[in-house]
Amino acid sequence: MIHIGEKSPFGPPNVTVEIADKFVGLIIGKQGDNLKSISSCTCTKIFMPQKSSVTESTGSRIVEICGDSMIDCREAEAKIKDMIEE
Repeated sequence: MIHIGEKSPFGPPNVTVEIADKFVGLIIGKQGDNLKSISSCTCTKIFMPQKSSVTESTGSRIVEICGDSMIDCREAEAKIKDMIEE
């Protein structure tokens, strides 16, 4: 499950990932397909803040990952980071 908005409906995150604005579209994917895929295969919930929530000083967003297992959350984090490094 994913949510893109102003506030996460999932509660406190287990893991956060800071993403530069220039990579947000790549990570979200067409109609959210990339985030949905990561969320589905890792059994996590992923929150991406709207542009209005951008960290002004760094030009980045803090992606929040919630899940029952820290291993699943770390796997989702790794998949997001891998997309940036490709």
